[in-house]
Amino acid sequence: MSGSLIPITDEMRMIFKGHYNGTIESLQIILTSLKEKEYSKAQAVRLLRAELELSLVDADRIVMNATAWSDGKDGNEMFREAFIDAVTSGKSLDEVGGSDTNMLSNENKGFIRSDGE
Repeated sequence: MSGSLIPITDEMRMIFKGHYNGTIESLQIILTSLKEKEYSKAQAVRLLRAELELSLVDADRIVMNATAWSDGKDGNEMFREAFIDAVTSGKSLDEVGGSDTNMLSNENKGFIRSDGE
């Protein structure tokens, strides 16, 4: 494994190479396959960045808009907006209304500790 905290597995690379043909449809198939095999959005973003040499923003945009992860999109977007508001305003996540874990998908709830750290 390289120095990254988010590994790309051989299985992920095989899924990508087995399906990618340059179309958005093939990306949808890849992302659906990754989700079905319980890979995270972060792993999917990392795979797209590595295989397609995309920026973080572009890879994230593709994953966030994929049908595979559409069920948590609204909550993720709300959390991101609150996080950006907190960072740019110097306020806490609580002060900008972003600590409500009900707006997060189940996948992201594990990143928020109940003690606020």
